[in-house]
Amino acid sequence: TNPPPVVEDLIEIPDKLLEVHQVVTLSINGLTVNALKFLSTISHDLYYRTAQYVSRPIASTYAKCMDDVMATYKRGGFIVTEVHCDNEFHKVMDDYSTQQVPPIRMNYANTQDHVPRAKRNNKTIQERVRAAYHGLPYNHLPCTIVKCMVLEAAQKLNFSPTNRAFLNIS
Repeated sequence: TNPPPVVEDLIEIPDKLLEVHQVVTLSINGLTVNALKFLSTISHDLYYRTAQYVSRPIASTYAKCMDDVMATYKRGGFIVTEVHCDNEFHKVMDDYSTQQVPPIRMNYANTQDHVPRAKRNNKTIQERVRAAYHGLPYNHLPCTIVKCMVLEAAQKLNFSPTNRAFLNIS
């Protein structure tokens, strides 16, 4: 007996939903898992999450990560117009935001404060990675597997939409 054929269950996203959420506001933050650094993002209304590995915490690396995030939203037909982040990204994001078309409005948290949505996103991703790690029969994992676990945790959180993503549709 052969298994049933794979059926694509892709559904068309209603135009009304795309229209309401076309303009995107992001919250970004740094994330550290097992001494590996990542840049995590979450969109405010869509709750779409990304995580990008940061090989070296320098401006050019963060700019490359942001380029990847921006390309993801652009492919979906979305426009990122505003970014909320901690003050630690001030030097990186000031230059980056002015180079974008249209320019991105930056909203920096006060000194010693954090962006709550970004912080919660980090906690959620870390919790998913921790749960996956403890489900494995190993005591130590190579860096490559840890990187994949973080990227997968962020991606899998996007598999099902949140109810909040549909609240603005009338």
